[in-house]
Amino acid sequence: MRREPKTTSVAFEEVMDALDRLEALLSKVGPFVERFGEDETSELLRYEIANAKVGLHTARRNAMLLEGILPV
Repeated sequence: MRREPKTTSVAFEEVMDALDRLEALLSKVGPFVERFGEDETSELLRYEIANAKVGLHTARRNAMLLEGILPV
């Protein structure tokens, strides 16, 4: 059975929802990592969490540009 393609606005909403869920997960991981102190592994995890947050911001911005919400 073939599915109909999603409209742009439906796909946009799904992407934004997924990014919101990922951001919520990252916000839960940060305090968990803080409990481990200042060892090298914790520092690397904090660095990767920060990178993931930057990636989330970029993905949101790109999605809004594609949807026409933000000016180019």
